Amino acid sequence: MSEERRNLAWHRKAVSRIVTFNARQTDQAFAGATANDQYGIIDSAINEAAREERTYIFNNSGTEPLRRVQSLTWSADDATLTLPNIYDPNDVIAITDITNDAVGQPIFVMSKAQNALTFWKDYNTLQWGSSGPGRDMTIEVAFIAQAPELTETTQEFSFIPYAHRDLINWSAAVILSLEADQTPTRSWVDRRDDLREQLELALSKGKPLTTNVPRIQNQRTRRLL
Repeated sequence: MSEERRNLAWHRKAVSRIVTFNARQTDQAFAGATANDQYGIIDSAINEAAREERTYIFNNSGTEPLRRVQSLTWSADDATLTLPNIYDPNDVIAITDITNDAVGQPIFVMSKAQNALTFWKDYNTLQWGSSGPGRDMTIEVAFIAQAPELTETTQEFSFIPYAHRDLINWSAAVILSLEADQTPTRSWVDRRDDLREQLELALSKGKPLTTNVPRIQNQRTRRLL
């Protein structure tokens, strides 16, 4: 038996069940604007719920559950490096030179006014002096994941652990109630809050469960593996 994919199609069905409608008879309060956009309003609520739960994770469980990394090449003679648009530069956790080894050395980025060697040229562009680093460098950017905007039925919210994705459905149902000028059913709110608590407890255990016991983070000049 194949594993159920908890993707946008799955979220649509689950939210539809909660707010009591099905594909053949849609509650008009939550129907899309056109026949070709049957799930438009529901999709909007699902994506808004994902953003809300991402913020909840960040505020209550810290950066580690949302930490992602991407490697980039900074060419020797390029004075600037533009970060890709897959994340918000304001959510950058650390930038590390991993050219020579996987552990690497941190790159300290400051403002241009501080006369720093590496600084932000603009919103998402780094600058290295006036002529570049002088050697090709492999840069690792650690950043906080954003909630993606799901538009295709096969897409998933991978930042939410698989077993806890029911949270998105109940969060979206509460949002839909508010948008329909209704007071959310108390049981819906309680269910959402209970699922939030379960997720927070799960994230607090660290991974792997047997070796990575959560600890207070210590910022070091040289990172540990």
